[in-house]
Amino acid sequence: MHGPPIQTLPRTWGTNKIEKTGCLAFSVKPGSPNYNNMKRILCLVAMVGCWLSSTAGNIVLQGKVANYKADSVAITYEPYQVLAKSVKKTVAVKNGLFTFTVDSKVPLRVFLDFGKVPAVNKYTIPFPGIGDSTLESEGVEFRMVFLYLQPEERLGMTLDWKDIQHTLKFTGAGSDNNKFVNKEEWVWNSYREKVLRNYHEPVYFSPEEFTKLADNRLERKLQFLDSITKVYKISPALKEIYYWKFYGEWASARINYPKTHEMYTSEKAQLPAGYFDFVKGVKTSENSIDKGLAYFYFLDGLMKKKYELYADSTVSMESFVKQTMTGKAMYEYMAFRLGSKYSPEAMELFGKDSPYPDLTALIEKRYANMKEMLPGAPAPMAKLVNADGKAFSFADFKGKYVYIDFWATWCGPCIREIPSLVELEKEYHGKDITFVSISFDKDADLQKWKNFISKRTMGEIQLRADTKSNAGISKSWNIVSIPRFAILDREGKVVDANAPLPSSKEIRGVLNKLL
Repeated sequence: MHGPPIQTLPRTWGTNKIEKTGCLAFSVKPGSPNYNNMKRILCLVAMVGCWLSSTAGNIVLQGKVANYKADSVAITYEPYQVLAKSVKKTVAVKNGLFTFTVDSKVPLRVFLDFGKVPAVNKYTIPFPGIGDSTLESEGVEFRMVFLYLQPEERLGMTLDWKDIQHTLKFTGAGSDNNKFVNKEEWVWNSYREKVLRNYHEPVYFSPEEFTKLADNRLERKLQFLDSITKVYKISPALKEIYYWKFYGEWASARINYPKTHEMYTSEKAQLPAGYFDFVKGVKTSENSIDKGLAYFYFLDGLMKKKYELYADSTVSMESFVKQTMTGKAMYEYMAFRLGSKYSPEAMELFGKDSPYPDLTALIEKRYANMKEMLPGAPAPMAKLVNADGKAFSFADFKGKYVYIDFWATWCGPCIREIPSLVELEKEYHGKDITFVSISFDKDADLQKWKNFISKRTMGEIQLRADTKSNAGISKSWNIVSIPRFAILDREGKVVDANAPLPSSKEIRGVLNKLL
């Protein structure tokens, strides 16, 4: 197998002493180096196992954490289903014990955040044809546990906060699932793997080098999945989730390479002819709904790239999706798209004749408020200010069409759109349209925003929503990610609450029709 080996905990067998710990008996050799540690850990495991037998609930997690000084742990979870939202809860920890219960009809992806500690990190960046460069930096080490919890599951967990990776234990039917989930995280997705082992560094490579690296990484991950599932008896559904996770990461990395290369190097990648030919062969699942949000983000990036490469500029994205996808997978993807782009054309799919009434009911409940953002609706009110503190509102721009850019200085994709936006504004200068950029930078970053817009070539009208107004705008416009663009008519009414990007091929056609 390529890639990191699968580690197993040391065991001592033979003529061992039997230790009884409440609900559990275990066998270790007296006098061995691990005797006391194993005794202490297994006592905790036994305690958790006993608790589980007396706790009622749909999904129950009961844990014991040693050497943890805080009085609570932050737990975030999200369902493996379309339109899922993350929920964050703070759970009390008393004498190292905590209990988390939740009702769910579908499996949950769960994150337990036990905080972070300072760390000094050393790492090496290899530069092809140049050599290696060793760096040292001050950083942090995150103390996290990752879980996959299924309906009606009772899971016990013990760990030592000082060394989670080597002390994390599970009891209950879902033990192997959760051993696997954390093992995968430690091997592939930890802070050290992504940052210290130069997760972003390969984008400096040539297209050929990057393609080879991405293909090799996918092969190693699939080999890892195959071999580790021979060690852990994980559920078929979880194995499929991770297959698509690895495959989606590979496809997304190759699709996004040109943009990430330019972002990190400030130079456009010199793509060979046919670089994007692989897109035609990228696979998708016939049933997306139980793959989680990561799968839908991969699918969204893939469909947008296919639309960019193969669709006629007169065809809408929604029409293109209906032409290229079929069955329930198409409905699920359209439901996901509605989260960021409310479209009457997409909503028509979920009418009374929809073949998936359960999905339709979910759509109607989730997006009831979005009807206020349909074309012709008045734009939601917002308090805005420029760099000098002068107040503005959308009413100040009545009389002309308005192309709005919602962005922030911390948003890389937003910054990549700025040159295209500036070019678009110059092209339409003197015409019946105003270009307005609205920053979501928080009040604490006011000076950072002022410095940014003063030192760069930007559009003429630069405004900012304060922290309180930011939340109101996000809710009213259903902004879940930026960059986000919108178009208002001369009366301040919505033309498109999710307009094409300045860099898109269809934006000029949209504006020309209006003007």
